[in-house]
Amino acid sequence: MEGSLPEIKVGFLRSWTPKGYGFVEIPSDRFPVETYFLHARSIVDGENPPPKHALVRFEVGAQRPGGKYPLALNAIIVDPRSIGGAQ
Repeated sequence: MEGSLPEIKVGFLRSWTPKGYGFVEIPSDRFPVETYFLHARSIVDGENPPPKHALVRFEVGAQRPGGKYPLALNAIIVDPRSIGGAQ
């Protein structure tokens, strides 16, 4: 729908490759778990490359042509070690 706000999700970085992409999973008690494709170019704030298990806030994009998962766009990366004053 034109003019609508993007869908925002928060998940955890499951994996990251040396090729500059990884996969974000949304915690859930349902299976299969929601998984999104994150490319380094889609990271707008935070550590890049992101640390494994980082918290990722992103906008949901369309599924890539030939891809298995929808895109994670305009991602903000939060290192889990920085949450709650953890050292």
